[in-house]
Formats: sequence, C-alpha cells, structure tokens
Amino acid sequence: MTLETPPSDVTDRLAHFKPRRPGLTPSMPRGKSHHRALAASRREAEKKADRQMLEYRRGLPPDFVGWEGTGKRHRVRKWPISPHTNRQHKLVIPAVAPGNKFVLVVGDSHLRTFADDFVAIPSGILSFGFMSTPSACAAQLRTELVQAQLPCVPDLVLAPSNSLTASRTSCEAGQAFHALPRSACELFPDVFVLDFVPRLTVAPDVQEVFHHEFHRVAAGIGLKYYSSSDQFPLNDRSLWSRDGIHLSDDHGMLLLNDVLWNAAFGACADVSGYPAAACCCAGSSCGTISSSGPAACGCASRRPCASPGET
Repeated sequence: MTLETPPSDVTDRLAHFKPRRPGLTPSMPRGKSHHRALAASRREAEKKADRQMLEYRRGLPPDFVGWEGTGKRHRVRKWPISPHTNRQHKLVIPAVAPGNKFVLVVGDSHLRTFADDFVAIPSGILSFGFMSTPSACAAQLRTELVQAQLPCVPDLVLAPSNSLTASRTSCEAGQAFHALPRSACELFPDVFVLDFVPRLTVAPDVQEVFHHEFHRVAAGIGLKYYSSSDQFPLNDRSLWSRDGIHLSDDHGMLLLNDVLWNAAFGACADVSGYPAAACCCAGSSCGTISSSGPAACGCASRRPCASPGET
C-alpha cells in the first residue's frame, strides 16, 4: 500500500509546528461550562449548609459531630438587662488619650473577656472600647448600636455575631447582617468589618458559607472585610473552651487580642494614613518597624507599639 503525499498547505503547517516541552499543557481560556460548574458547586454548598442549619434548629442529629475545646474560660458574670433587646448588655468606654484612635468593637459573648477585663488589649496609639451583647443576633446588635450613648465618634470595628443558628439559611443571615453595617455607616464615618470567630460545634463547610456571605454583604456596601478565620485552626482545640463555642482565656483570647489590634491598626492606616509603628518590648525598643500592629515583630510581650519618634 502506498501513502499519498499530503497537500502542500498541510506540509507547510507541519513544518512550522513546534512540539511542546514535556509537562506543559496548552493554555486554554476558561469556557462557559467551567464557570457554570463553579456556580453549580457554590449553589450546592449553600444548599448543604442551609440543610444542616435547619437540622440544628429542629434538634435533629447533624452529620457533623462537634468537638470540645481544652482551654480554660472564666466564670461568666451576670450583667444588667438591656431595655432595648431584653438581653444582658455591657458598654465599656476607655479614657482616650489625646492623639489616639478610639476603636469601638461591637459583638456578642466573645467580647465578655475584654469587657470584664480578664484579658486586656494593650493601650497605646489605639484606645479600645467594647459593646458586648451575649447571644444577640445581628438585628439586636444593630438596636444596641443605634441606642448607644457614646462620648465621641469612634472608628468602629464590626464583628459579625457567630450565633449561626439565629437565621434559617445563609442568605437570610446575610440579609439580617446587612442592616448592621448599613446603620453603622449612617452613624459613623469610618467603619470596617472583622470576620466572626469560628466555633467547633458547627461543620467547617457551613461556617465557610457564612464567611463568604458576610464578606459579600460587606463588599456590596463598600466596606473593607478583614478575614480572620484562618488565624484560628480548628485542630488546635486549646483555642476554645469546653463548650467549643467561646475562645479560651489562656490561648484563644490572646490570639483574638492580636487579631483585633492588627485589624484596627490596618484600618486606621488605610483611612488616615497612620504612621508605621516601632515596637516596644518590655520597655525597650527592639528596633523593629511595623505597620501591622504589635504582633508583627514576634514579640512575646504583645505590647502596643509607639509611633516613630515617641520611643
């Protein structure tokens, strides 16, 4: 059998063909089917999360079995009942030094340790106040925020409530949360959102859906969203107390201390161009220049940083 000679145009194309090196794949643009598959995967994850949340609310045995933390937490003190939400509520306003930034942290029971001064955020170039309403949903946090009597206008940190069972679905939780930062923007000039603290009693994929939903809501309003969920690895059970919901005083709250400080410092720097900071370790300067807060230089003291020229 004789082989026919290929046409001249085919021969020319073969002559210019250069074989690819091993291991390389052609760079193809993503098609519509790829984006449809990603969208379908996200929808399926949201449906699964919503089904699990409904099971939690109905008291059905969930697919995910949570863990207990191994850390220690202080005995909870009883606070006065708020007339606005009928929940325990406490507002702590610090004495703001001249030239300092006043940062108000709004949240639920995760702020109890700060509000009762079991773990203190170091004072320095930032002065922190706390508004804590345990077991409050986003609507109740908004009510307390609107009714709060503040001595001065703060730079506001919003920590979304991690009471994940307050809403039936992640979409409903996003709609409820939307009113909280929206009202804060109407009251205060500088607002940013800090991610909620994860818990050991809810499946990680369910919490991931809520993280994305809160991030989407904050981006829609035009607010910066600081994600901190990766700072609390779920396999380190010492970060949580026995209930698996609240952070431990001896480990978890110290980490949240750094997360709050660094996020607030970064937000103030973005808004007003706050200068970089020189870390002070045990009363003496280590010479490290940091613009991200007291934990950036790795100092064990976790002390605040003073502005250059103040050390």
